Amino acid sequence: MPKMLANLLVERKAISFPGCMAQVYCFVFLGATECFLLAVMAYDSYLAICYPLHYMVAMSDASCTRLAMVSWVTGIFTGLLPCFLISRLPFCGSNQIKHFFCDIPPLLKLSCSDISTTEVIIFILSLLVLVSCSHLAVYYGTMISMYVRPTSSLPSELSKIVSVFYTIITPLLNPVIYSLRNKDFRDALKKLISRQCSLHRV
Repeated sequence: MPKMLANLLVERKAISFPGCMAQVYCFVFLGATECFLLAVMAYDSYLAICYPLHYMVAMSDASCTRLAMVSWVTGIFTGLLPCFLISRLPFCGSNQIKHFFCDIPPLLKLSCSDISTTEVIIFILSLLVLVSCSHLAVYYGTMISMYVRPTSSLPSELSKIVSVFYTIITPLLNPVIYSLRNKDFRDALKKLISRQCSLHRV
């Protein structure tokens, strides 16, 4: 996002190869970590609802810390493999990425070598990350359509639109969705709306 916002302000929209790999790494690492953390949150809710008497023992402070640390560490290592595989590919043709950030599918399209092995490994990695959080399949349908598929199966313009959903729209909606589930937030929102309505009536 910072690079995309910077590109909106300048005429020459370029990124170095190390910068591009850093983008890929941060995107995969943070995306995978988010999946794992949301899976941990779902597990926490499951324990609270199905085993309320055992909840305090099962989800002690130490257990919560361990689950969070495992999510972050797994995310860190998940981001390394795609970057390593892509950085070893030869890029001898066009250097124009048909995308608004360095995403894996458009980068693979720029390589002038056989990418089938890299595609299969990234496919398996994406499948493992997304299926391990299978309760999120509905929310991450857009991500599944991007990474758990052959690279050439989605037109580049459609890929950009799909990417906007999981990189911008979903993160923007998450705080709203989770806030609306909070009773205190809903009560405060109702008070604010009723206060604004009463002011307009006066």
